[in-house]
Amino acid sequence: MFLRLSKAQLKEIMPRIPDRYATAFIDTQGELDGWGITANVNRYGMWIANVAHECGEFHEMVENGNYRTETILRTWPSRFKSVAQAAPYAHNGPKLFNMTYANRMGNGPPSSGDGFKFRGRGEPQVTGKDGYKNVGHVANLPLTDDPDLAMALAHMNRVGAAFWEWKSLNRFADAGDFYTVVGRWNGGHIGMVQRKVYLNRALAVLKKAQRIAEVTPPRIAEVPSEPLAESIVPPTIPPIDPRGEPSEVVPRAPTPAFDAEAAQRKLRALGYWPGNVDGDEGSFMRDALLSFQADNHLPITGTLDDATWAELTVAGPKFVPESRANATVTTLREKGSETISLTDRVKRYAAWLVGGGTVGTAAGGDQAGNGGWLDSIQGYYYQFSMFVEPAKAVIAFIREHQFLLFVGLGLLIWFVAHKIQQRRVEDERTGANRGR
Repeated sequence: MFLRLSKAQLKEIMPRIPDRYATAFIDTQGELDGWGITANVNRYGMWIANVAHECGEFHEMVENGNYRTETILRTWPSRFKSVAQAAPYAHNGPKLFNMTYANRMGNGPPSSGDGFKFRGRGEPQVTGKDGYKNVGHVANLPLTDDPDLAMALAHMNRVGAAFWEWKSLNRFADAGDFYTVVGRWNGGHIGMVQRKVYLNRALAVLKKAQRIAEVTPPRIAEVPSEPLAESIVPPTIPPIDPRGEPSEVVPRAPTPAFDAEAAQRKLRALGYWPGNVDGDEGSFMRDALLSFQADNHLPITGTLDDATWAELTVAGPKFVPESRANATVTTLREKGSETISLTDRVKRYAAWLVGGGTVGTAAGGDQAGNGGWLDSIQGYYYQFSMFVEPAKAVIAFIREHQFLLFVGLGLLIWFVAHKIQQRRVEDERTGANRGR
């Protein structure tokens, strides 16, 4: 007995799915039976949840590569370190994929064109020459010769099922381990929160179909050709959140050190935590979490909730928009930075010291006094015979040029304030701070 969905039920899970894809999905559900995906609720629910996320509810059946510079930096942070590096690849899919997917996943060098030819397609967004070869072998389709078969209406469910089989995911679904299923499917856990939303919906719809099948009495005159559901549901499926919000709907593999120190280490690696890892959940921790949540489109809570932790485990380096990457002191001054405002005032005071000292020296005021605090210093230093001669020379010079002290002090203060401003600009460019 295998699970079956109607088109209406499918649209409860994926409300945006285009009608022609919904029709093709329902008509070819039987393709999933051979790999056991429709054998129970956990398998079918987890499979649908990943498919829905990977292909954007069937609106993104192929990677088009028409990415903006900012998207390229965020997607491939290890390959593109600056706006200047990424700009030549913006809105140029062939060039982008031939470079980013070159010499890996079975692909040849950029000149081979393999990166663009074997970019992501179909329900699972299978990528790379090796991926197409392996999935094609399982599905009995010549995907390496004709990669577009992966997204053809007639074959899309077969390809999605073959990908599942290639990754050997039935056993993890049976164990209720959605976290591992996503990790093996995706190679990471990108979009974990959204995948869980789809999983919630899928499990709710499939359980409803299960209940209908259990209470529907058998008909003598008419035997249904497509049973709605099997009679046994694996005990690993927990209750569905009635609000439809993301939740831990299936047991997740234990996460080591789900605590403040672990979060701080991740936040520091991503550029959100400037201090030492100490486990303190005070205001600094809250500010770092608020910044991370804002950048990653999470609920702004300032607390280490489950959604934030899930995103922390998969997040890449912080994306810094071009406006911040090219920031200057003037940019921050116009934005009203408190640090820049304060150091501007300090630099003005330093300039007054330099100016006053220079004028005093030029006017000869440096020789105005005898005795005073310099005489005291001179007397003190003369007590140390080993410094007598050098001290005499230094003290004599300072006595004759007292106002030069103001010049030196002013220059020192100005230099320190300038370094603080430069550090603040660097923070802004790297994304280390969102304000100040």
